[in-house]
Amino acid sequence: FLRRVGLEVIVTSAEDHDREAAMVQGLTHLIAKVLVEMGPLPERMTTASFDLLREAVGMVKDDPPTVLHAIETANPFAAEVRGAFFERAERVRKQFEREG
Repeated sequence: FLRRVGLEVIVTSAEDHDREAAMVQGLTHLIAKVLVEMGPLPERMTTASFDLLREAVGMVKDDPPTVLHAIETANPFAAEVRGAFFERAERVRKQFEREG
C-alpha cells in the first residue's frame, strides 16, 4: 500500500529520525512562521525559486500554532537546529552590514 501511494519506508533509529526531522520539519515550519510574520508574500513579481518557497510556506502556514510548538519543543534536536540556523543567519546579516 505504501509504495502504491508513493511512500517509502525508511528503517532508522529513533535518534536519527528525530535528528533529521528537526531539520526537515523544524526548519520548514520555522522559516514559514518568520515569512508569514513578515507580511503577505509578493505574488506579482516572483521567480521560480521564490514560487517554490511560497508554496512551501503555503503548505504549513495554516497549521495550528500547536504544531510548530510541538515540533520545536518535543524533538530533542530542534533547539540545536534552530540555534544553528539563527547563528548562521546572523553571520550572513553581519557580512552584509560590513560590506554596506
